[in-house]
Amino acid sequence: MANNTPYADATSGVAARDEITRLLRRFGCESIGFMDDFEKHEVLLAFRHRGRSMQLRASAKGWAIETGILSFEAVFFPYMLTNSGQPVYERAELLSLLEGPQ
Repeated sequence: MANNTPYADATSGVAARDEITRLLRRFGCESIGFMDDFEKHEVLLAFRHRGRSMQLRASAKGWAIETGILSFEAVFFPYMLTNSGQPVYERAELLSLLEGPQ
């Protein structure tokens, strides 16, 4: 069965992943991994930064916000205001909802 994912055979994806890895390492990330979900046409990026686990799912169907890798909401979620008027990231810290740095 043919893979209908755009650029499925392109080698530039390797270069992009290498660049993401270098960037995250510069920020001090301890572990970084990519997982391809071919059925959903998604890429999962998981990493740890100062003991905090992070995950980012990106569509492999499109290519940035304008091209559909992530929704506007997914990119700007930390900065959306809660019903108390605080950005989500501030409220999450205040309520200790996130795994603390180690």
